[in-house]
Amino acid sequence: MIPYTGHPLIDVGLATLAAFHDKPDPSTLTEKELDQVADFLETHYLQEPMTSFLTVAFPNSGFTQPAFAKNPKKRKTYAEKVLRAYKASVPTLSTKCVFTGLPAVGIALDVKDELTPGRAYRQHIPLVTGEDVINFMPYGDSGLPISGIALLALQALPLGCAKISGKLLAVHSNDPEVMYECARWFLDYNRKGLITARMALQSGGKAKMPEFPRK
Repeated sequence: MIPYTGHPLIDVGLATLAAFHDKPDPSTLTEKELDQVADFLETHYLQEPMTSFLTVAFPNSGFTQPAFAKNPKKRKTYAEKVLRAYKASVPTLSTKCVFTGLPAVGIALDVKDELTPGRAYRQHIPLVTGEDVINFMPYGDSGLPISGIALLALQALPLGCAKISGKLLAVHSNDPEVMYECARWFLDYNRKGLITARMALQSGGKAKMPEFPRK
């Protein structure tokens, strides 16, 4: 596994992965522990309230795309690709991940296998451009090459953030302990909120992920 990279979104995601197992240092995580996080994310990201919550970070991803709502198989296929690309069995490329320096994954990160292998876009990485936007991309290639562990960290990112006014607040710091403690605090709150929301939905009501208290 890898240590913190200095990139805010990746680092907060790594801190969230670490907090899931009460391990302040993400470089000590094992593949089995990452499997447990991926299992948790797959279970909850494929259904409400998370499918609505994730639109803030991953617009039009396989988790949030309305067309997939009636096709659970496609949504599950997407989850398998983006949540488990870190596994040793997944092929890699000679191209390096822009965040970690590790080999980029050698698979297309979409259900139909139409995207360029190893390239991630707005549906995978918050705040970047879409598939057909090549402005400012090296050599005119759209998307960013990404490794499996960086991809998983980004998918875990929303759970390590505070939901405030419908947006996500991520806390990044040069002090790894501060960053880890904030991610752990937000993760605990979100996991409790997720349980409450799921219970409300199972009772026939409507529920969203709760806002983080401001006081």
